[in-house]
Amino acid sequence: MRTWQFWILVITFLLVASEGLTIVSKAVQYGLHFHFTLVVAVAAALGSSIMAGLGKFVSGVVSDRIGVIRTLIIFYALSGIFTLLSILFGVIRNEIGFVVSVALAILTWASIYTVNPAAVGYFYGEVASGNNYGLLYAIAKGSGAIYGGVLTAIMIGALGWINTMVISGLFGIIAALLAIPLLWRVPKPPRKAS
Repeated sequence: MRTWQFWILVITFLLVASEGLTIVSKAVQYGLHFHFTLVVAVAAALGSSIMAGLGKFVSGVVSDRIGVIRTLIIFYALSGIFTLLSILFGVIRNEIGFVVSVALAILTWASIYTVNPAAVGYFYGEVASGNNYGLLYAIAKGSGAIYGGVLTAIMIGALGWINTMVISGLFGIIAALLAIPLLWRVPKPPRKAS
């Protein structure tokens, strides 16, 4: 908690958790807002569920190849971009584009469950990794769930679906930009106790 890197991880995790949980918790209603059939709306929800599982695996493989922080930045940005594309496909009533963009938004969003524990270990070593990640998870995922569930319901009523989803999509892009400084200065992990 004493380093700026930890707080960047908390803020970016919170933003991306909020974005993804907005889609996960409201995928069917989101599709119905654009007057897609119930089948299309359910396909978007089902696709996002499948992609949530696959996204953890894919982001792990990618992070092994290009590094944890680069993966975090790329996947956060892509999650935001795909969320924004889902709005575009909804507005132009492109069913396939909508289902695919929602699924890809969730595939890239699911990286939070792979890259954040790895990033905590990367910055702070294995000694206190469980405690540090537990704190990060509790703060960011808990707050993200409140945003993705309760606050977005209020926002949809006040601002409408499109504005609410634009805000959520921008969360992913902002998180990616905020994470860039993590590439610049990596602390040495603490030594293991002998």
